[in-house]
Amino acid sequence: MVIGDVDAPTLTRSVGRAMPARDAVDVATGALEFLTDKTLPDMVHGKIVRVDIPHGRLVGLDTTAARAMPGVVAVLTASDVPRNIQGVVVPDRPVLIDGRIRQLGDPVALVAAETLAEAEAAAAAVSVELEPLPAVSDPQLALDPESPRLHQGGNLLMELHHERGDVETALANAAVVVDEVFHTQAQEHVCLEPGGGVGVYTNGLFTIWIGTQYPGGTQQDVSWALGVEPDDVRIISTPMGGAFGAKVDGPVAIFLALLAKATERPVRIVLTREEVMNTGTKRHPFRVHTRLGLDAEGGIVAVATDALVDAGPYASFSPAVLKVSGETSTGPYRTETASFRGRAVYTNNGNGGGFRGYGVPQVAFAIETAILEGARRLGLDAVEVKRRNMLRPGDPHGLYGHIVGPSFRATEALDAIVGHPWWRDREEWKQQASGPWLRGTGIGAALKGCGYGSGRGDHAGARLAIGTDGSITIWAGPNHSGTGVDAAYAQVAADTLGRPYEDIDIRVGDTELVPESGSSAASRSLYVGGSAVMTACRELMARIDELGLEAPIDWAEAGRRLAEAGRALVEATFVAPDVEDLGPLSAADVERYSPHRVYGSAVQVARIEINRYTGEIAVRGVACAVDCGVAVNPAGVIGQTEGGIIQGLGWALMEDFKYEDGVPQTKSLETYLIPTAGDIPELDTILVESEEESGPFGAKGIAEVVLVPTAPAIVAAIHDATGVTVDRLPASPEAVYRLMRESAA
Repeated sequence: MVIGDVDAPTLTRSVGRAMPARDAVDVATGALEFLTDKTLPDMVHGKIVRVDIPHGRLVGLDTTAARAMPGVVAVLTASDVPRNIQGVVVPDRPVLIDGRIRQLGDPVALVAAETLAEAEAAAAAVSVELEPLPAVSDPQLALDPESPRLHQGGNLLMELHHERGDVETALANAAVVVDEVFHTQAQEHVCLEPGGGVGVYTNGLFTIWIGTQYPGGTQQDVSWALGVEPDDVRIISTPMGGAFGAKVDGPVAIFLALLAKATERPVRIVLTREEVMNTGTKRHPFRVHTRLGLDAEGGIVAVATDALVDAGPYASFSPAVLKVSGETSTGPYRTETASFRGRAVYTNNGNGGGFRGYGVPQVAFAIETAILEGARRLGLDAVEVKRRNMLRPGDPHGLYGHIVGPSFRATEALDAIVGHPWWRDREEWKQQASGPWLRGTGIGAALKGCGYGSGRGDHAGARLAIGTDGSITIWAGPNHSGTGVDAAYAQVAADTLGRPYEDIDIRVGDTELVPESGSSAASRSLYVGGSAVMTACRELMARIDELGLEAPIDWAEAGRRLAEAGRALVEATFVAPDVEDLGPLSAADVERYSPHRVYGSAVQVARIEINRYTGEIAVRGVACAVDCGVAVNPAGVIGQTEGGIIQGLGWALMEDFKYEDGVPQTKSLETYLIPTAGDIPELDTILVESEEESGPFGAKGIAEVVLVPTAPAIVAAIHDATGVTVDRLPASPEAVYRLMRESAA
């Protein structure tokens, strides 16, 4: 279903039509070459030697036996790394450990051998002598001055604080104050493809094939660690079997470059599932203390949020996650008074990193559940409380006070969900429950910014070439990381040029050919990447207009004449507009907090059944109204929405990456639960369209926000069915049953 206040584009050949992913046939037939299919002649196999304690010191490292093993070509240690430090935001992580160990699985050596079996045997033969140290596993205790310091500056990675208005006075005068602490857990990305790559070093140049969401960032990482110029490193991103933020940073490309240079042969590393789960980044665990004040009519008078974030041993994207969680801590709601205090803390647990939603799901769970409880205490309908307080275009943002842009449609998304049969008929459906099953229905809402945020210079580039035969080739970014954004790029180009969709050849993910465009993250790929494509296409049309060709355009003639004039190649850059109407924010505030000009939103209804005797929960249906701007590819938007719901369902009910004193306990898919086909409910997507004037054909990003409302909606449905409030995720059968027993007692 599509609703909204925007007409279809005037050139309707492509934009607004459902298009399959451009590699769909190859994926379905198995013809697509993934990383694990990549082989080169004379290739050797790499293996990473890792430590088996979460905290300690590297006392000794003996590689003598490993170097003597059959088939071994190279063994490298920290002394072989020209610049042994890395970090996407904060340079705080050695490439190879030469002293302090901060995470189980930290790498201490690299091995290359003729076969994978020989590489594994040599890695096992490396003698590693360790001095264990007490693990720092509790973020609150990590802040104690007596706690072991994991980094020279201490265990507080970052603190962010902002207050708008007098929060304490507003809360003191509120009719109701919900004062609750919420806990969320670490979540594993569980990409189908664990990751790895192939590296080659020839004539002083590195070429690395690797699944990465940020080819330009990976290029910078390698050039820095190897002490070479960025132009000496070419990153070619292979098709990825899933990413979700797991493939934005990491040292594997550096490992490949080091081994390729040392061996002067192609090197291949493929990570195991256990390696990824032990050492890969996770969704950050949060402890969120929320204080929500409501007046007697349900109006929000103040929101105070204090978030304690487990960053793990290295910074990764924790500072960015903290910024985004702060901005979204007031949800999609109006208030004149709010505060946010966030602290990201180093521990020896799993490394928190980029993960779909970037800190929004954690704070959304808190604010949505608090609104539900506040409405209950006032005797009001929670949906009406949401509607009363929902942000509308032109409103000041709840925390920062800058003006929300004109394309924001959260109210319309809420109305669409309230009109859905699963909400409208909820009481009748509830009464039809039978046997041990109770039934409940709940609603959750969320907003999420599109792009990096103002003050960040968010931009993307595109390079377009018209051939002498009239063909169109476009090299564009951000990269395609399984999202199908290359199809959307082609749709935008087709309608800007007035050409058939099939005429457009899109290339992504190659630093030698694609202009620097940032990462495939932050719900920005179509918004900034599609805008760069549109900019390039408009420049081409302007050049063709100057030729004076009569309509319809002879594209081959246009290509020949532009080639003769040396104007057949177009370079274009799109820079996202800054926040307007800053309100109380200064320019320094904008740089520090990175608030957004453009927001997407989503509202979901979930219906569940719960066994009164066991706490078992079965999700029977989730409908999502997504505020997407113009849906360039409706099939792609629906696919992203359904995938987000399923990932959110897993986080809400079953996924829980556990540690004991920094040691992973759920280190394989035998012990870490994720949704399978039998857990997937009936899904329904409603596209709530508007026109975002700064986006391509009115589009904006939605891939992250569709995950966020799922947990709040499910928790609200649990409350509707049982009367208990879940304040800690996941809402496992054991946890919910315990809450039901406590409530009955």
